[in-house]
Amino acid sequence: MAARLRGHQDGRPVPGRYPLALGDRGGLLAVPSTAGTSPFAVLVMLHGAHGNADGMIAAVSPAIGQRSPLIMAPESRGRTWDGLFGGAADLRTIDAVVQKIADRFPLDPTRIAIGGFSDGASFALTVGLANPGLFTHVLAFSPGFFVPPQPPIPRGQCVFVSHGRGDLVLPFERTGRAVVDQLAALGIETAFHPFDGGHEMPPALIAVAVDMWLEGDPA
Repeated sequence: MAARLRGHQDGRPVPGRYPLALGDRGGLLAVPSTAGTSPFAVLVMLHGAHGNADGMIAAVSPAIGQRSPLIMAPESRGRTWDGLFGGAADLRTIDAVVQKIADRFPLDPTRIAIGGFSDGASFALTVGLANPGLFTHVLAFSPGFFVPPQPPIPRGQCVFVSHGRGDLVLPFERTGRAVVDQLAALGIETAFHPFDGGHEMPPALIAVAVDMWLEGDPA
């Protein structure tokens, strides 16, 4: 990715939800009511197959509470993210989204996260691990797989993975457990949270992941 944090400041953003204006793509930027002028933490949140930006922002927002990060939720061109199958258009979209916000607002370089659910989690792991100079945190809820980063393997990123033991869409042992084992084999430390449930994002675990990102709490 080419996006860079330039420290540009455009004053206090007005709270609300705004379209990301990505051409033929949908997507939303959520600005909390508590937003001030300090450097902002940012979460780029990627939906699962057939998902949308509204669903991702609705899932994450309750865990934010009175804190004031920016949440960006781009949408894929097709039913899911083309980067999972060798495409590059969706990655360019994510790059453009991050750069657009970095050009407008001061961002906190220690709290730039990418996350997602299902296919979005797979893509978040792939993109996040490949760009450790930009993303400090990767939050993957029920990932199916990821494309390992090219050497040198990133160090120091905070990686969160959750997966339901009863997941019938992406079976636990073949996906969630396998992903964490692959990360461990690469020397990437992961906060792994298996849970008794299906293909879902439990609110309690969203809260754990968000606290890890915003507060530095151990997950």
